[in-house]
Amino acid sequence: MTDCKIRDCPQGEHGTSVDGICRKAGIGQATYFNWKMEYAGMMPSEMKRLRELEEENGHLKRIVADPSPDKGMLQDVIKQKPMARSDVGTSAGQRR
Repeated sequence: MTDCKIRDCPQGEHGTSVDGICRKAGIGQATYFNWKMEYAGMMPSEMKRLRELEEENGHLKRIVADPSPDKGMLQDVIKQKPMARSDVGTSAGQRR
């Protein structure tokens, strides 16, 4: 979704047909009505801010849902903490 396409939506209120708006913007009528329902009465700056917040929210959800950052952090800790020579080749249960 682009700002210029979203800005075309209010033209329907000024006598331009929905078909004409959709053809000009290259969107379907369902998209037009979804955008109109979501962004009705918003200024372009508010629409842009909402889109930025939605993108940030999606990014944060991916961070929370993805377990690989934990794995990466653990690997970094292992790399930073070199093992002593006496520990190489033995596990905790085999030490005497």
